[in-house]
Amino acid sequence: MLLSPIVEAVLTCEHARWWSTPMDPTCQRAVQKRYTSTEEWSETFWSNQDQDADLPAWRRHVLDDENRFRRFLDAEPERQISGEWWSTPVPSRVRVTSRARQNLGAVELLLAEDDISDGCHARVWPVHLDDAAPIYEITGPDAWTHGTDVGAGDI
Repeated sequence: MLLSPIVEAVLTCEHARWWSTPMDPTCQRAVQKRYTSTEEWSETFWSNQDQDADLPAWRRHVLDDENRFRRFLDAEPERQISGEWWSTPVPSRVRVTSRARQNLGAVELLLAEDDISDGCHARVWPVHLDDAAPIYEITGPDAWTHGTDVGAGDI
């Protein structure tokens, strides 16, 4: 109840209206970040994504972690720990884009969760999305539930 006025203000703000609009394939950006100040920029960052993506390895990594955390929880249920959570399969190197907004190259520059980059250096460029590219948008709780029930490998 305390947060209701804040939530209402955010949801009615003209600057947040785009949050509920579908993905716009015409304003997607690729973001490359540096993780240390001495790291070199990769000139093949975007083009290597498809060749380097290894979703089966990522799935094995996630299942192994979930099993490990399940054992931790079984051994000490009072700790209430769970596995890691990532928006994007890491370390799968799946191609990810971020929406461009006026005066901001990519929303990811401001809203990246658990960002382990150096926070100071990024390269952003427009990308063209193939009309046949698989896109799964999370539009609400039902879509999220479907995605978790089906599993990342099936989406």
